[in-house]
Amino acid sequence: MKRSVYFIIGFIALGLLSCRKSSDNLTIKQFDANNIQQYISTNGLTGFSRDTTGGDTTGIWYKVITQGNGSVVNYQDIVSYIYTYHTFDNSYATTDTIVNHTNTYVGHITPLAVQIAIKNLLKKKGGVVRMLVPSRLAFGINGYFSGAIAINGNQCLDYTVSLVNNDLYINPTTNKPVLDTLIARYTDPGTNAHVVDTLLKKYKTNQEVYDDISIQKYMAANGLSGYTRSQSGLWYKISQAGTGTDRITIASTVGVDYTGYLFNGTIFDQQNTTDGTAAVSLGLYDLVPGFAEGLMKTTAGGKISLLIPSALAYGNNVSGAIPAFSCLRFEINVINVTN
Repeated sequence: MKRSVYFIIGFIALGLLSCRKSSDNLTIKQFDANNIQQYISTNGLTGFSRDTTGGDTTGIWYKVITQGNGSVVNYQDIVSYIYTYHTFDNSYATTDTIVNHTNTYVGHITPLAVQIAIKNLLKKKGGVVRMLVPSRLAFGINGYFSGAIAINGNQCLDYTVSLVNNDLYINPTTNKPVLDTLIARYTDPGTNAHVVDTLLKKYKTNQEVYDDISIQKYMAANGLSGYTRSQSGLWYKISQAGTGTDRITIASTVGVDYTGYLFNGTIFDQQNTTDGTAAVSLGLYDLVPGFAEGLMKTTAGGKISLLIPSALAYGNNVSGAIPAFSCLRFEINVINVTN
């Protein structure tokens, strides 16, 4: 009996010794920290600070490129942001700022490092931050493989996040959103709701401003000219005057050929024929506002090009291949009109 007890004790001791880590066996935190320091040194990066939120470092190193000037964000808020990133070894990169649009609750954002950056580092809408993300807050030991995305395990990321400020304009005097300032003028906002709505028409949302800047940059980058901006924010160009006499209204059904583009040149939808007949008939009441408004500016036989702000397209929703808050381009040939 005594010999058996000694054998068991010896077996356990041997097992414990075999599990002991050597001084060369790094923890994942040490592994990530070493990789980030080496990356900073190799690439000559400056101006980065270690995140010490809550008094203990997350392992993220960051640099705020632009301070936000919008409202403070919390976990329950829905935010719109654009991102780009690449692995430290450059085996994978995603830099398409048209496709990389996201609109979601702060508390649902993944990977976790982006959630931390938006909530604790940027803090306010309108800011831009660049992060060096440890692998444990990215895609971990297993990496991420989906379609064309292939990120190996234990890969740290160089990640940039731009948080869109889609609040109403901030009053520079009070540093409060315009909406709050207007409502504060009334003792009963509900009773005076129509007055508030009228006053708000004097202001644009920052999302509208963002869309307008995006459209103008797109025109400049692609050498587009001759477009007119409507009061709603739609940019349009009639490339061929219509010959029809029937006015297009919201109640019309219109036979058209068209091609729809994202601003990176990707065709997300097209309906075209080669025999001069309409590829599809559309009721204007079923269309996104910018498309419908554009059609009402021409007649049968006309051709029109539209640059539609996201607010007049699908807004902050994802629609098939169209990312959130995407401005769109349509080239339309109006074949016939039925009223």
